[in-house]
Amino acid sequence: MSYLELDDIIQNVQKFGGASTYWHELTTRLPEFVLGPIVHSTANKYMRLYSPTSSAKVFHSSHFRVSSSRGTKNVTTIHDLIYEKGLGGGRGKIVNLYERKKSVVKADAIICISESTRCDLYECYAREIGSKPVYVIHHGCSRLISSPAMGIAAFGRLRARGYDLESRQFFLFVGGRSGYKNFELLLQAFAAGGLMKQGLLIVCTGAALSEQERQLIESLKLTEAVISIGFVDVDTVGALYGIARALVYPSAYEGFGLPPLEAMAAGCPVICANSSSLPEVIGESGILIDPRSVEQLSIAMSTMLDDQHWLVFSRAGIARAALFDWRESARKHADVYASLVSF
Repeated sequence: MSYLELDDIIQNVQKFGGASTYWHELTTRLPEFVLGPIVHSTANKYMRLYSPTSSAKVFHSSHFRVSSSRGTKNVTTIHDLIYEKGLGGGRGKIVNLYERKKSVVKADAIICISESTRCDLYECYAREIGSKPVYVIHHGCSRLISSPAMGIAAFGRLRARGYDLESRQFFLFVGGRSGYKNFELLLQAFAAGGLMKQGLLIVCTGAALSEQERQLIESLKLTEAVISIGFVDVDTVGALYGIARALVYPSAYEGFGLPPLEAMAAGCPVICANSSSLPEVIGESGILIDPRSVEQLSIAMSTMLDDQHWLVFSRAGIARAALFDWRESARKHADVYASLVSF
């Protein structure tokens, strides 16, 4: 009988994102701390709603699945409660709500990735949780720091696509941009601060600009200042962190916030919202702004143009990021598993 079964289904549900990064970093380090045999299993994404059987003492799924086997203890990880908070929609909403509630009901122990997420979980599912143990285990920090050679190669790839960024000053925006991610706030604050006239740019990664975004950019007369470079690899993101004036992350809701943490580790100052989990991650090492305030974000970006302020936040961010360690996260997960099993 195996001690621990790790369900790797996230690899078939989400190729990129916080949940898949978490699972990769965690499972890579768990063998050092788990005192028993570990087995891995998976299934295609269409099996995500089905409860698998397991012969292991503890079953931990990467995406809400719980084992139906008697004698097997289930552990579930809650990353955020976007749909419960009314911030997400689309076809995935009903399925996601069902999956998350089922995992909470069936779990023997629950792991939350931030205190903010833990509070949201109790707000939404206090009755389902009952007296079950709920643990807060922070993520570690994946350090996306480019070596000189990697940086040269990354910027070479960007130049080949027509983006010459090495000689320009820019604010960086990574990931999704719709809705609560607040990309529009960045555009409005950038325009209000007259930053385009100072030669600044906004560089964003991810999906191509939508028609709505393009229209707003044109109305704010920022067409020449906003550069969308599309999806890029982690080496390129690390290179961008290395020269950006700051990462701007005004998202109104996050379960944790890996990009700000990774940016800080690379010495890139962070401007982010003062809501949900972000203050918990950033502490006093970045500039926190009201995610509804154009004025606050505009002032924050202007502050980052001062070299002395930039240096202070860069150093503070590096020190802050060093407090988040994937190895320590794995050790705490192993302690949760051990608490469920009698030897």
